[in-house]
Amino acid sequence: MLSIDYDVLDALHLDDTVEFARLDIAVAQSAQAQPESMKHLNVPLPAFSSLPIKPKGGKAASVFRNDPVTVQVPPILAEVDASHIVIGMATSVSRLSDSLDSIVHWASHTSVRLFALVDPDENAQQLQNKFTALGIDILLSESTLDANVRYFSLIQFLYRRQDKHTQWVGIVDDDTFFVSMENLVHSLSQYDATKPLYVGGLTEHLEQMWNWSFMGYGGAGIFLSTPLLSQLQEFYEKCNEGDNSGDRKIAKCVYQHTTTKLTIQPDLYQMDLHNDISGVLESGRSQPLSIHHWKSWNNVNVAAMGTVASVAGDASLLQRWRFTDDWILVNGYSLIKYSSSFRQDDVAIEHTWTDSGTTKDEHYEHTIGPLQPADKDKTSFRLDLAVQKGPTVHQYYVRRDGSGLGVQVFMVVWRPV
Repeated sequence: MLSIDYDVLDALHLDDTVEFARLDIAVAQSAQAQPESMKHLNVPLPAFSSLPIKPKGGKAASVFRNDPVTVQVPPILAEVDASHIVIGMATSVSRLSDSLDSIVHWASHTSVRLFALVDPDENAQQLQNKFTALGIDILLSESTLDANVRYFSLIQFLYRRQDKHTQWVGIVDDDTFFVSMENLVHSLSQYDATKPLYVGGLTEHLEQMWNWSFMGYGGAGIFLSTPLLSQLQEFYEKCNEGDNSGDRKIAKCVYQHTTTKLTIQPDLYQMDLHNDISGVLESGRSQPLSIHHWKSWNNVNVAAMGTVASVAGDASLLQRWRFTDDWILVNGYSLIKYSSSFRQDDVAIEHTWTDSGTTKDEHYEHTIGPLQPADKDKTSFRLDLAVQKGPTVHQYYVRRDGSGLGVQVFMVVWRPV
């Protein structure tokens, strides 16, 4: 039996009575295991049963424990070494504080060095101390510069703070989420950092590119090799003139004063897509290196997503597992079942996000095509909460009614074998 704290259930905003089901997964690390578009579980989705929700502080609920299903995952690194990467952002103390839990996932105990230029704020030192206590090497520096000027000033600020180990300088937004620091380090290792390089991801929205240019978009993450960073210092004052956006200033400075061109890393996702991005995250394509706009244009609980990595590793995030009755667990994001009329396609992505009035599918095809219409009758649960309990992680996927109340809860308990 497993007792569920009603404070946990209360946080899920559930109806008075919900349908509840539980799956136990035992995780075995194996050198033979590799991420795949779809893996299979040899069991159906566990049956749901009625669970009355007591007032907060009431007796804990008991949910029967099932025999665990065993899955294999790639070996989990004890620690990632990102000491050769320096990452900067221009933001505010309040916004950075809101992103703390998400940054912990990718920066904690990785030796990556973070720098944040923030508005003057009496809480800056307190926030820096919080990051430090969580194993993150960060320096908050107060700045009164205009937002776009401050963003570009990271070019000079980070140049002055590189050390002999630094190979890459990254510039990101406070809502840039790196799904796996291990994968980011591996991706950058494929390039020769002794040469001038400008690595980034494009916007998924062609109209955005028409407005802002062909460039690396900062929300996806921009990475400059230290030789290129050195070249830009001579032109810093000239490049920081004007009222262009910060990442546009970087692109113009690179294009107008060096021979370096953008190297596109397609797995850096700017996510210039409004509202529902489930079509992208449930597609089974290669795991994104980054996810942007998770707390604004779209709503993805990336901190909850990353929690299960402590048991199943970063490689398990967004991995799809299909049950024998065609339910699909998209780990860290959703539980879904497509309608019988929907053509499941391992190539085409569901177009689930909201368009502007003039947008066509072809405006996205340069990055995330091909597309197909969304399955309007798909049944979806979304991950609302993930809790670390000793060596286990408890995930709560919730299906809500039209009023927003949770009516079904699917709990997944991950544990080492």
